[in-house]
Amino acid sequence: MLKKLLILFACTLIFTFFTKCETTANNNKYSTTIEVMKSSTGAKDLDVKKTPLLEVNNTTQIVIEDWAAFHLLKTEIMKLERNTQSIFELQKNDIKQLFINLDINMPKLLNTNNILARIKVLENNAYKFFETTMDQPEGAKQIKETKTNILHAYNILINQINKTHEKSLQSVNKISN
Repeated sequence: MLKKLLILFACTLIFTFFTKCETTANNNKYSTTIEVMKSSTGAKDLDVKKTPLLEVNNTTQIVIEDWAAFHLLKTEIMKLERNTQSIFELQKNDIKQLFINLDINMPKLLNTNNILARIKVLENNAYKFFETTMDQPEGAKQIKETKTNILHAYNILINQINKTHEKSLQSVNKISN
């Protein structure tokens, strides 16, 4: 039994030696770096004031009229755009509850993986904005960037909602023809 234990210990030491095991403090040179993505349209330094908020199409309004959490989200996004205090700056629990309500009361037509993914991206940006406003002084560049990311994520969500509804209308038209 002792012989097997010594062999196991020796194998572990040899394995460690050959794999050049290092402490986590020395692993910084192997850390992954994330490259900042450049805009495909050539846009540089997106400014909050230059990013207009998209609206849901008139035909889609009927689908979302009973989705109260979406209207609350829209109100909070508009507050954020106008630089007034929004839910994204108050408490994490408020942000969490807003996005839980979005998932719970979502219209069946819009309950797709694409829209749910866009909501999650918006939620992550909201948490990041909350954390950034806690850590950074008012008017800091990081706050402006995360605010722009929230508005951009919201626009992408609106675009996805519009596309999903248009696609469902096209499917209905094909069936009826």
